[in-house]
Amino acid sequence: GINAEYGVNRLQCAILNTNNEEDRQYFIQMVMQLLPVAMRDPGFPQSKTPKNAIGQTLTAVALSEKTLTEVVRLYQIATGWTDEESLIAMQTTPVWALKPSQKASLLGHICNELLGTTMLSNKLEDT
Repeated sequence: GINAEYGVNRLQCAILNTNNEEDRQYFIQMVMQLLPVAMRDPGFPQSKTPKNAIGQTLTAVALSEKTLTEVVRLYQIATGWTDEESLIAMQTTPVWALKPSQKASLLGHICNELLGTTMLSNKLEDT
């Protein structure tokens, strides 16, 4: 999993494409941990439940380094991400090789989606 001790510096290195394998893996692991949570809660608008090229719903696709880019791209389309340049880039470029600004935008979008989770809403109501 993601080790919290790395903090902001590790996140920054992972976004900046430092050509360090550890940073690349950190970015991949972060997205692979955040994405399934966001796909479950808040999920997708009912009319936009995304499916991959072979008809599987995204929540049924086993998330791996090989499937990550396609799942992220379809997730972002279904949840209204408006960064067309990134969506086009992900048709031929792995998610971890996007430009730093695109990677930051992608993480920001996933985190914004996570702010709408039932779990977070319940925690806020309890305080």
